Amino acid sequence: MNPVRPGPGQPSSASQPQVVAAMGGGGVAGLGDVLTAHDHVVWVGDLNYRLDLADKFGPGADEKSPPPEVFAAAKRVGLDAMLACDQLQAAVRRGEAFEGFVEGAILHGPTFKVRRQAGLEYLQTRLPAFCDRVLWRSAVGLPGKVAPPWCVVGASSSDHKPVATRLTIGLQRPRPVWWWPPPRARP
Repeated sequence: MNPVRPGPGQPSSASQPQVVAAMGGGGVAGLGDVLTAHDHVVWVGDLNYRLDLADKFGPGADEKSPPPEVFAAAKRVGLDAMLACDQLQAAVRRGEAFEGFVEGAILHGPTFKVRRQAGLEYLQTRLPAFCDRVLWRSAVGLPGKVAPPWCVVGASSSDHKPVATRLTIGLQRPRPVWWWPPPRARP
């Protein structure tokens, strides 16, 4: 399983076999698939998924320099309507990315393309988007829950605002030392 596939406007998938191999998947001998080899996997970062707004706001809405009326319309529609256009959530629903991963309910505004200052003031050069995400998944049978992520609006070092969340995860009891290696069958 390849958990990440590029969305519209993202780089080609030509380099994905190397990325998957570097993570321990893709048939690399002895390494297995890092996504299933651990009890919990947390994927954090700028995932670079954007908003598909052309259907809602017309041609030009998805361009790098959208018309000003798109920004005004985006403010009017609110958070739920913007999240309905989120490329990542759409890709997860279609089974194209991050299969089995969970994300807390997004209750904050978009974290990208903001001024490098405290607060959420968006630059008019690119559409705001929810690029910065925290996703996680656990092995079958291990309990866990995720709190809604929050945006660190006081950060001012980037045109992205960092996000954080609180994960509560279950752990397996350690196996006794005598458990490994497993006993071999006697002839």
